[in-house]
Amino acid sequence: MAQHRIIEIDYHDFLGHLRAARDARQLVEPSDGARWSEYVKKTGLREAAFKAHARVKFTSAKPKLAAIIGSGAWAGCYYYSTDDESAIKYLIS
Repeated sequence: MAQHRIIEIDYHDFLGHLRAARDARQLVEPSDGARWSEYVKKTGLREAAFKAHARVKFTSAKPKLAAIIGSGAWAGCYYYSTDDESAIKYLIS
């Protein structure tokens, strides 16, 4: 059975990888509709639990959710807050 956990990551490193993923069209966001639904189904993301964790973690009421697709260490799902300058990653192992 897969283990789900959430880790804190370096916000500034994350921003660089987020920009690179956006430029390479390897970024999926909930507003992407069908692509987002496919990502959630494929990865087994527990979106509601991740959102609840993000609400507790960030003082800002506006954390953003995004997933970097593809292979590599930065592939995965993230919540981040520009106001808090913080980011967390959802891991499934």
